[in-house]
Amino acid sequence: MKVLDLKKQFKHLYQPSAKKVESIQVPEFQFAMIDGAIEKGFAPGTSPLFAEATQALYGLSYTLKFMLKKRKTNAIDYPVMALEGLWWVEDGFFDITIKDNWFYTLMIMQPDVITSEMFEEAREQVRKKKGDSDLLNKLRLARFNEGLSVQTMHIGPYATEPATFDRMKEFMAENGFKDRVGPAGGKHHEIYISDPRKSAPDKMKTVLRHPVEGRNPEKKKEEKNMNCFYHPENPPSDYCKHCQRGLCPECAAVIDDVLACLHRHEDDVHKQEQLIARNLFQSKRVASAYTRNAIFYGLVGALFSWFGIIQYRFIGIQAVFFILIGIFLLYAASANYFEGRKHK
Repeated sequence: MKVLDLKKQFKHLYQPSAKKVESIQVPEFQFAMIDGAIEKGFAPGTSPLFAEATQALYGLSYTLKFMLKKRKTNAIDYPVMALEGLWWVEDGFFDITIKDNWFYTLMIMQPDVITSEMFEEAREQVRKKKGDSDLLNKLRLARFNEGLSVQTMHIGPYATEPATFDRMKEFMAENGFKDRVGPAGGKHHEIYISDPRKSAPDKMKTVLRHPVEGRNPEKKKEEKNMNCFYHPENPPSDYCKHCQRGLCPECAAVIDDVLACLHRHEDDVHKQEQLIARNLFQSKRVASAYTRNAIFYGLVGALFSWFGIIQYRFIGIQAVFFILIGIFLLYAASANYFEGRKHK
């Protein structure tokens, strides 16, 4: 059975760092989609229609997954990807703090092997199992090309997203980007990595992404050599671990959770990662040895010092010899302890 590891392949798009805001080139993907609007007086977390649309989207996506996994020939397994939402308003500017005038497109990425015929077959299976519904009929299979975007990982409850969005706006201003969300036609994009029903609010992960346009001429000139080495018109999603050349998603291969030039440096990067893993393993062994030495020297040093102190009135100056040995061993224990911490 062939396995499509979409989460690993597109890790840079679905697991960005929360410590930084970055610009990326998002390629065109295929999605199962459904449109809707938040009812007046509700928010996404309390809207009944939003919950029903989410359920319908997941139901069809899992049906597609098991259709391909259980077919007798050319079976394919792949993970159901995270729920995503495109958000916008019909009038005025999008305000992330006002939610009952939002329109949305909920979507889940589907591998390119899914065809419209498979999609309709899956819809029919869901209809037979759960009955017909307006939401089921509104589901569609479509392609979406987001292009140049700015994104980061937000960690925390949805209510604190505005602070993370402020960081994104600062990044756009500093790097010459213009936000396309609003009258320019772009849509606020959220990817829900965590399930709010199972995750603590302060640990929830949500990718925030905004489509952007252009850089000013000075920024373009400064970063000309920082774009993808093989496709200079595309910004890099990351860099090859072997040659440090910028790579866009089209020419990057994921090797042990890092990137390598596709069909060029996969083996080199794999060997580098193996060497790093071995070194880390040896470093942990060294740290463990230093810790054992620290415990041993500490116990023996404490014993010698204690013996010297209680015997001082009986053997006099000779007891000082035991105390000095104890102090030396305690010093050796502390030295081993701090040296061991360097290798952790």
